[in-house]
Amino acid sequence: MGIQLMFNTNADLYRPSHATGPLGGTSSSFLLTKADFPCRISNATPGERRVGDLLYAEASGVVYAPHTLDIQRGDEVRHGSLVYEVLGVRVPSKRFSHKEVIVERKQRSG
Repeated sequence: MGIQLMFNTNADLYRPSHATGPLGGTSSSFLLTKADFPCRISNATPGERRVGDLLYAEASGVVYAPHTLDIQRGDEVRHGSLVYEVLGVRVPSKRFSHKEVIVERKQRSG
């Protein structure tokens, strides 16, 4: 079982999508990429706000996710009524373990 034991909830992954209309205008939306993936969402500690040489001062949380999840900067993780913007992704040194996704909590619009 291993690392999966720390996953205590599920969330949905959304990826930004951009479209150009017939008159040249653009619109943006988020499309569901992965529904109901297992994860753990925690508050970010000072050490967890760093990804390589980058420090994300605005980071408010960390989402621990399966190593197989295709997640990248700009994606959104949605958990119930909470929305988190992905700032960066850290893959721990232990291969095939998990991903640590550095996120900022956002206000849901609409």
